Amino acid sequence: MLVLPNTFSMVLPHVKALSLWDKPIKAIFGSVCVELNTYDQKELLRLIPMELDHFTGPDKHIPLVSVIMTTYQHAAFIEQGLESLLSQKTNFKVEILVGEDDSTDGTREICQRIAKNNPDRVRLVLRERKDVMYIGGQATGRANLLDLLSRAKGKYIALCEGDDHWIDPLKLQKQVDLLEADPKAVGCFTDVFNEKEGVRTPFFDGINYRIPQGITTERDLIYGSGIPTCSLVYRREAMLEVIEQLYHSLVGDTIIFLHLSSSGYFIYLSEFTAVRNVHPGGIFSMRKRSHQLKVRLTLLPIMNEMTEGRYADEIKRKIRNAQLELWQVALESGDRKLIQESWQAVMRDRSAAVWNRTTALRNWFKAYVPIVDDVFSMVRK
Repeated sequence: MLVLPNTFSMVLPHVKALSLWDKPIKAIFGSVCVELNTYDQKELLRLIPMELDHFTGPDKHIPLVSVIMTTYQHAAFIEQGLESLLSQKTNFKVEILVGEDDSTDGTREICQRIAKNNPDRVRLVLRERKDVMYIGGQATGRANLLDLLSRAKGKYIALCEGDDHWIDPLKLQKQVDLLEADPKAVGCFTDVFNEKEGVRTPFFDGINYRIPQGITTERDLIYGSGIPTCSLVYRREAMLEVIEQLYHSLVGDTIIFLHLSSSGYFIYLSEFTAVRNVHPGGIFSMRKRSHQLKVRLTLLPIMNEMTEGRYADEIKRKIRNAQLELWQVALESGDRKLIQESWQAVMRDRSAAVWNRTTALRNWFKAYVPIVDDVFSMVRK
């Protein structure tokens, strides 16, 4: 007989109705190992949301905050990350949910040890690579994240990926106090350090991201304000249902921030509470600029869709700038395949009108028949 932890008591009837429980996998909750069953990725995103009364009641055993940590191949960082979560000092209950995505570098074993030593605070879910969600042909941690969110019981969700860590033991207490005092705020974030090769720099440096002023709104997010994922605490009720766009976007955090902003503003706490490790194994921060720009060009139309065209002009401007930069980066690289991909990326969305027809044709020759473009250049000289 299948034994499920209490966490699933809220959704089990719906899960059975969807016939999801067909392939066994193993998962650990606290120090108890139980057998669960895997799920179809699409069906995971349709799980019936948990009811609000599970985190609004007076029961002191219900956590006020659920910390979500996804991890894969983070052996060099995961212990520091988990210990930083466990070191939080609060006057409320906190649960830590860790999704381990079948690492091969020792991450899983570290998570198991820490979960075993903290059975009342850490719930560890062990996953398999066959259950990974692919977006745009790339393996992502999206299914892992959504699975953990479906298990969370807290009134608030705090996010921290396995290669990041917190440095302020009062981080959660400060943020929850601010949110409890301001019901119109949907979330609270702070400044963090980016750490690369032992050197720390502020996330909000006024160059890559503008320095927030008090609160951050939907408009601010569109116009360039950022939110460090590892610093965010938000109200779970603002995202009980899974966002459809998370199926399609390689960048999940921006989609989540934008969705949350439709329910209220974000409070900015001007303190350093966490560290983002910038390393070659990072999902996005250490990718080549060309990759970042191509991802950005897929993200911007989704952002326009989510905001129902309210910022269409600004988003078109951003698309145009990203297209031009991608083309320039490709030309400078001399990589013929990248040049061709960049030409296609620019032509895929003509709404920004980067090139007229003559320029588009000329650049096609640069991408596909460079010898003809060389002849044109000689003739013009």
